Amino acid sequence: MDSLDQVHGQAVSAIWTMRERQQASECSAELIAKLRELAEVAANLQNEAVTRIVEREETPHAKGDDF
Repeated sequence: MDSLDQVHGQAVSAIWTMRERQQASECSAELIAKLRELAEVAANLQNEAVTRIVEREETPHAKGDDF
């Protein structure tokens, strides 16, 4: 997660320092799209994790994590 924070900070800094406002706007839009994509992937991972937890709890003799 620290790496993700670092890359996000670098992207924001790069956008803020762009001289061309049109380019900054386009890059900001790309950043928004990428963050939405990452949020969707993270939500899917969370849903999968919850599903696995529920399935494991419903199985009386489940052993260990299957993540």
